[in-house]
Amino acid sequence: MKNKLETEARQHLAKIQELIDHYHQIPFIQEYLKKPINPRNNEENKWLTFYKRTLAKRDEIVQYLLHDILERAIQKSSSSKSSWGENLEDIQREFQRADDFPYLEMPYGWSIHFILNMEKLDYRMINPLLNKVGWFDVDKLYGIDYTDQINKTIQFRVSKSRFFETLISELRQIPVVREREDIFNQMSELFNTSIF
Repeated sequence: MKNKLETEARQHLAKIQELIDHYHQIPFIQEYLKKPINPRNNEENKWLTFYKRTLAKRDEIVQYLLHDILERAIQKSSSSKSSWGENLEDIQREFQRADDFPYLEMPYGWSIHFILNMEKLDYRMINPLLNKVGWFDVDKLYGIDYTDQINKTIQFRVSKSRFFETLISELRQIPVVREREDIFNQMSELFNTSIF
């Protein structure tokens, strides 16, 4: 059991190391490693944020391999048959996978599935559609780029007045912003009358 868990965990670690090697090719990261400096622009900030996140994930996997894997293998070997039943076998398998590899995550979506979430680690996999899923067809969420046509579809589906009503209503819940509601009302008025 331990060998099986260790083999898969080492595959995850190799994937993370490959990504770290990529980051080490970026001139800003090379500069940062010689002498830590603050990012000078958004691109450098993005690289550094994702790089640090990737290092943290590597450390999680190493910690698991060095200290936790044996305990999980013993626990898994001694566990009895599941009481989940046949209808829930797939879900049970996914939760067991999360217990087997606690550094895996369930990505944003509509199914229970634990993965090594590379979208959170590799800046090249940023999905510009993920925060717009309420405004276009969900089946377009993966495998396509953000295009002018998608942008037009989103703009067509977004009601300007409803958007600002919802935004202002939600902002009222934030104490720091509450005092500035008039600014957002003015922004709404300008946007809806196309005066800017």
